[in-house]
Amino acid sequence: MMKYTVLATALSALCLLPSLPGAAPVPSMRPASTLAAQEVIDLDKFLKEFHRAMEIKATKEMASITRRNPDAALILIIEYGERISIQTNEELETDMAAFVRAWRDAFNSEFGAIMYEYFSLMKVQVRSFRGQRIGDFKVFERDYNAAIEARDWAALDLACERYEVLAKSFVKAGDYYYSSECWRRAAVGFDSGIRGNDADIERAGKAYAEVVATRKRIELEDRHYAQAKARGDQLLGLIKQGADSSGDGSGGSEKEGFTRKVSGISLGESVTRALEFEMLTDLKGAYRPAYQVTELAPIWNGFNFGKPGTTANILSFKEGPQGIRTGGGVSIDVDRDGTGDLDVDITGNIEPVEFVIGEGEAERKWGFLAQVMGEDEIYQGIGTNMGVSENNMSLPILPGASMKGEIDGVPFRVIDDNLDGTYGSQPHYWEFWGLEGGSTQPEYDTIVVGKSKRAIPWSEYVQVESQWYQVLSGNFGKEIVTSKAQLETGTLKLSFSGPKPSFMIIRGANAFQFCFFDLLAGGKDGIEVPAGTYSLLAGGIEKGKRKQTMKALILPSVNLKAWTVKPGETTTIEMGAPFSFRFKAEESSKIVRVKGKSVVVVGSAGERYERLWNCSPRPEVAMRKAGTKKSGRAVSMPSILDRDSLFDQGFGAAWYPLDLELDKRKPGEEVELMLLEKKHKLFGKIESDWKKP
Repeated sequence: MMKYTVLATALSALCLLPSLPGAAPVPSMRPASTLAAQEVIDLDKFLKEFHRAMEIKATKEMASITRRNPDAALILIIEYGERISIQTNEELETDMAAFVRAWRDAFNSEFGAIMYEYFSLMKVQVRSFRGQRIGDFKVFERDYNAAIEARDWAALDLACERYEVLAKSFVKAGDYYYSSECWRRAAVGFDSGIRGNDADIERAGKAYAEVVATRKRIELEDRHYAQAKARGDQLLGLIKQGADSSGDGSGGSEKEGFTRKVSGISLGESVTRALEFEMLTDLKGAYRPAYQVTELAPIWNGFNFGKPGTTANILSFKEGPQGIRTGGGVSIDVDRDGTGDLDVDITGNIEPVEFVIGEGEAERKWGFLAQVMGEDEIYQGIGTNMGVSENNMSLPILPGASMKGEIDGVPFRVIDDNLDGTYGSQPHYWEFWGLEGGSTQPEYDTIVVGKSKRAIPWSEYVQVESQWYQVLSGNFGKEIVTSKAQLETGTLKLSFSGPKPSFMIIRGANAFQFCFFDLLAGGKDGIEVPAGTYSLLAGGIEKGKRKQTMKALILPSVNLKAWTVKPGETTTIEMGAPFSFRFKAEESSKIVRVKGKSVVVVGSAGERYERLWNCSPRPEVAMRKAGTKKSGRAVSMPSILDRDSLFDQGFGAAWYPLDLELDKRKPGEEVELMLLEKKHKLFGKIESDWKKP
């Protein structure tokens, strides 16, 4: 166990609880640097005293220990409950039963029993959904604390509003405790203890009321409940008496039809819009700007099986449906009970697979497109058999599940392109072959607005025709919550030298950190974006057709600068040629080894080109004595060029050149290296600088 730190805000008597544990058995607590007084919660000490009392069955002492240490007991009830929801055992059950009884005896409350029932009956789909919301909670906590520390009330408005939306999502998961914690942070963030005359007492009062209501649902009438009730009643009383909201920083907007103001953005009333499921059956619809959404099945996500009877998970949705290899093909075990619920048609063509996941309010339709590969596939330019064998079988899958509806009469579709079972989630990051060590590929959902032939990445702020909207996903994406938005905008455009990119996704910062835009969605004139700072998320290049297609994923490097868009102005992003190689090498006194997996193509702005498909780099390496200009004959780095080498070295090795060893002319000599590929199939000439190993 460990010691937890509870930190108190400047708001009189309203201290915040620590960041609460997620699904991890031993959660990590991060103190908020913005808050002053510290109160240490020593879980080790609590458990030692509690277990000592348990051993002698001293129930009154157990209750007394709990009464003296309510925060420690609460944290452990949540933590043990989460562990029980994953996999229980006798020790967990014994401790949890003791916590439940001690809480009941100490506070005459069934909070412990309510939480035990909630966690012990939790379905895997609910646990997955709740886990995602816990992740959101932790991200919001960081931004919330940073806004308080910087006294950035616009950023704090945004953080509080996100907590309001997240609170409702936790209710959908049945978690009233975390919902109350979201409302409590929103209440404190809007209130005057932190913001003084810039407070929004109406929203603070309503948020305190929600703290009271949600905590009451689980019989948690603790000090935070009492504080929230007292302060909420006080604020709502002031509002009822007709307090001047403009004088206390209510944050209202003077623009007609816009009732809220967040980070300089005027927002209208929120409208919840239900969406309807529709399965896409092929890639003939709107173009989707994502590396993995392609006709090339060998680079799809999917199920990888061994012999018949083996199971496999989807990488991005491990708690989702499971695949089972049967004697004749593949069956999908939707509820993960060990029995297949529907069979996948094995035809060699793209087949839509549709089913229902989740339970209760979380029940929703989902699915994917599946295609079994054949005996004549092309893998990194090499013809190879990737069909079904006795010991191996792959079922590549492609995103196809979508939800459609309207925003003020304009068609709106959300596609679960990151395959996580939620329509409108934040990007996920995965390691794949073809990436530099430690690098990850982002995968994100996309949306289609109106009759556009091009999808755009899911984003918190979206332009629908000429009107901007804030768009939030609700209940796994079965609905969206929209608000008209008034914000300042500028233009961002791409100037690219070299092969034409197929997409270039940038992400916002600060108030727009959950915003993503495709620079190529507006053509050569660029795109309109909210004024602010932007950085590269990912881009792509695609050239050729069908199995001969060449692809590259574009990713940022640590030295790639951000771009600022000012209201009414145009900012141009320059990328592309000249192209260079970045690489690593090792040396001894006699030899130099160039590491094949370290070789990366780099553009003029510092952007990296990775996951090169059907065009993996094959550079020559020149070596010279350090400080001189004359080099020896360049030597080509070896590559996998045939099927036998592919199976011998492994499919992952085909994405890179292989290592190359060069002998030094004189032992101990200092040398410099340069990599060159004169006519790369996608980039043309690629030439590195000379550098020492």
